[in-house]
Amino acid sequence: MLQTRAASLAVDSVKESEILECIEAAYFIEEGFDATDYELKKVVAGEGLEDLGGEMEKLKQQLQVVSKRISALIVQNSPSYSAQLKDIGEMQTSLSSILSAVQNIRR
Repeated sequence: MLQTRAASLAVDSVKESEILECIEAAYFIEEGFDATDYELKKVVAGEGLEDLGGEMEKLKQQLQVVSKRISALIVQNSPSYSAQLKDIGEMQTSLSSILSAVQNIRR
């Protein structure tokens, strides 16, 4: 059972990579890219009108894979992020102390 699950995860990983590679380059070119507008223009132009359901399913799969990868990166980097926030808090406390000391000296 454990081997089956491991094999399934490997297949899922390969499938996820394939899904990511199928994302059109247009999504990555512009910073303010409007995916909805892009997809609607494709439909109006007649591209994919026959297989609109299939296109919707493909986009849903891509969204799921991208969301899963982003979530994994967030979890992976969470300890580092928390440590950095703690360091920033300590710096703010130190700066507040320094500011108070400077203000007292100027009086």
